[in-house]
Amino acid sequence: MDGSSDEQSLEGRAIPVQSAPSHLMTRVASALILIPLALTAVWLGGDWFAGLLSLVGILMILEWGQIIGLPKRDLGLFLALNLMLVTGFILLPVDMLLPHWAGVTVGLSLYFLLFGAFFKSARPVIWLGLAILYCWTPLYALYWLRGAENGLWLVAWVLLVVWGTDIGGYFVGRSVGGAKLVPQISPNKTWSGLIGGMALAALAGLIGAIWFDLGSIMLLASLGALLAIVGQAGDIVESALKRRFGVKDSGRIIPGHGGVLDRVDGLVFVAPVVALAVALYN
Repeated sequence: MDGSSDEQSLEGRAIPVQSAPSHLMTRVASALILIPLALTAVWLGGDWFAGLLSLVGILMILEWGQIIGLPKRDLGLFLALNLMLVTGFILLPVDMLLPHWAGVTVGLSLYFLLFGAFFKSARPVIWLGLAILYCWTPLYALYWLRGAENGLWLVAWVLLVVWGTDIGGYFVGRSVGGAKLVPQISPNKTWSGLIGGMALAALAGLIGAIWFDLGSIMLLASLGALLAIVGQAGDIVESALKRRFGVKDSGRIIPGHGGVLDRVDGLVFVAPVVALAVALYN
């Protein structure tokens, strides 16, 4: 992809930039509203948590379809298909949801991926298969974690680490700057931001281990730092998707943050990794 034309494309579709203090206050205000809502759903669990995850999933699917330029009619059909997945996600008991309904979700994704791979004229359908995998895998992982032993505190710990990564990366990256991490994909990402995110994620992991009594403090602090790298990888993958289609933000639904995909890009990668680690550990 030609860099200059890509930059021009992004600039042409860019959302007006706020001044730094105003932008920061908008981000903080949005966080002060959304974080208590998310934590309440995590605390209540059950249908409340499933409902929150389903809403997030549909918004992610909608934004993905808009990023790849899916026509309105096709986007509507794709959303309807995902609403079917939502229905099962909310209504089915856990023993049917995992692994049976998760298997249906994976099968649906594989259908799109294989259909697009075998038929050249249907190649764009691959993006729909990737959308299902990308958007639904972390939701199943979080739901499974919430139902595990100490599930409430596991999910809370994951959120602390992801938020620590985002906050540390944002403030250290903006204040220190320096060498770019992946300038061809995400020009604003810096090595200093990654290190800052790892440091605060490690601190968040340590505090969470003590607060939630989850086990080895040093182990969970170290895991927090490692998961910061995983979260940054998720951020970069989402940035690569947007750059591939010449889009700056995935949406505008969250003031100061952009879209839902922009807000959960790190969690998309972190949640499945933690769920896998917990499953293997148990």
